[in-house]
Amino acid sequence: MIRGLRIGVPENFYFHRVDPATAQAVRQTAQTAEALGGHIIPVRVPDIPAINTIGRIILLSEASALMERHLAHRENFGADVLALLDQGRLLSATDYVNAQRLRRLAQQEFQALWRHVDCLLTPTTPTAAPKIGQTTVDTGEGAEDVLRAINVLGLPALSIPCGFNEGGLPLGLQIIGPAFQETVILRVGAAIEDATDSGRRRPGNL
Repeated sequence: MIRGLRIGVPENFYFHRVDPATAQAVRQTAQTAEALGGHIIPVRVPDIPAINTIGRIILLSEASALMERHLAHRENFGADVLALLDQGRLLSATDYVNAQRLRRLAQQEFQALWRHVDCLLTPTTPTAAPKIGQTTVDTGEGAEDVLRAINVLGLPALSIPCGFNEGGLPLGLQIIGPAFQETVILRVGAAIEDATDSGRRRPGNL
């Protein structure tokens, strides 16, 4: 199903702030894909932190514009949401236009990457899933940083389980493909799920 596909595993950014269990699970899954006939290719991705910054400017600008008419009733918003919307109102039209221009440049950089690989394998989040009933997540762990750039670029991505940590909580693999190539990432995801039991196992504490 995936024989001959060129599967990229980033050497930069995606594994820098990932816990060891997640990194190991993703790399083991890459080995599984290789055993299924995929060609694993180490790659360097474009500047993801810069793309995340671009995305934040666009998100805050558009959210503030969309919600502006509701801000007369600030009591209807949580303090965290208000803080973000107020940040968006401080951004200028020049900031927004420049962010959109830089987004297009970043898309072109990724287009160059897709000449060498058909998809990318990365962690979905830097750590395991939170426990059921857990009401807060430490955003300093960088979950948004791993995901935001792909949304900014308009690329399709699929997340599947790829293992469990010592506490029995699931770890996620993100499969990223070129624009409008959803069939590629679905093929890779289905092949990996068929070859492993991660998608069928239940967390041990449920």
